[in-house]
Amino acid sequence: KGCRRRRQRCIRDRPYPWRAARQALRDEMVDEQGIASWYGPGLHGRRTASGERFNTHDFTAAHPHYAFGTRLCVLSRDGKAVEVRVNDRGPYAKNRIIDLSRAAAEALDMVDSGVRRVQLWKLDAEETCDDRLDVLAAAAEAG
Repeated sequence: KGCRRRRQRCIRDRPYPWRAARQALRDEMVDEQGIASWYGPGLHGRRTASGERFNTHDFTAAHPHYAFGTRLCVLSRDGKAVEVRVNDRGPYAKNRIIDLSRAAAEALDMVDSGVRRVQLWKLDAEETCDDRLDVLAAAAEAG
């Protein structure tokens, strides 16, 4: 079946243990990955689902499941990262995992495109986004 006929081996079937180990470690450290969008035009000053006023200049986000006040590290594919706090519910568009405020979107350079592929990590109480990125970089070097 496929390229295994006649004793041939596909490139994808060749064993590359370092790739598998690196990807497994990365997948274990990533809480969620998908498409992020940003929101805020016309909503500045209105109440969010948590009850606080929405400020487009704060580093906040809307997420469907994380508790209000949860801090997340959002990393884009081009290596830019931002730390946000969940204060709203959403996104309500299909195939989106998080909605970011305009300030967070500007930090990730996604205001013009409106969407960007990202990875999310839930941060512990004392942890920062830089700490999480250092762990990720060390894992990539080791693998």
